[in-house]
Amino acid sequence: SGKFLTQRQFPLMACIQPKETESGLLLYAPGMEPLLLDKDMIHYGSDISVSVWGESLQGSDCGDTIADWFSTYVQFPCRLARRGKDFTRY
Repeated sequence: SGKFLTQRQFPLMACIQPKETESGLLLYAPGMEPLLLDKDMIHYGSDISVSVWGESLQGSDCGDTIADWFSTYVQFPCRLARRGKDFTRY
């Protein structure tokens, strides 16, 4: 639905550990295979509308592979979005 999720709603998110690598961001979570957020994989996918703290913004979907990993881990259907390429927040 484009609404952001928080660790208050999904406490398992607090256990996701990121590690920066030359290729991108590597994510670790208990019981999950590590996930590489490759710089090319997440570089501005499909535009989507998102809502963060009631503010409507444009974002970019990071793809099905990443969505499946997060959905499996937090046990709730979700997608990862990043700020859109033209996003500016003052």
